[in-house]
Amino acid sequence: MIVNKENAPTMSEATRARILAKGDQVMEEMAAEFHRELPAILTQLQGAADNKDLETIKRSAYQLKSSASGFGKSTLGQGASFLHVLAERGASKPEVFLLAGHLINFLKELALIDESAGYEESEETVSIMKAMYHELSALGLLD
Repeated sequence: MIVNKENAPTMSEATRARILAKGDQVMEEMAAEFHRELPAILTQLQGAADNKDLETIKRSAYQLKSSASGFGKSTLGQGASFLHVLAERGASKPEVFLLAGHLINFLKELALIDESAGYEESEETVSIMKAMYHELSALGLLD
């Protein structure tokens, strides 16, 4: 028998509500874990910049970009994306590690601002994001 809309089994509203509630709980736990791990990720990025380790910067920035964006931290995710682009395309630029250090400091500021605002995006986070964009653009890395 082929299952289609007409003969598909239905789920009771109570079952649907339990599944959705469990999904919400899991997402909340994952978001809390992300926020607990964020300082370690930022420390890892800082260490990689200090050690001029572009591969670790690329990998950690990509991880942060994906996680932050997935949990609704679009500004933090975009900042991490800029850092990933810098590490990927800026290897030949002499100022890459200096700028990476600045971007990591911006990400730390974003994380602190988000934390103090209850993890809500703010005008200040958008302002920091614009500064990141202009620095990368000035190096010709966003063309």
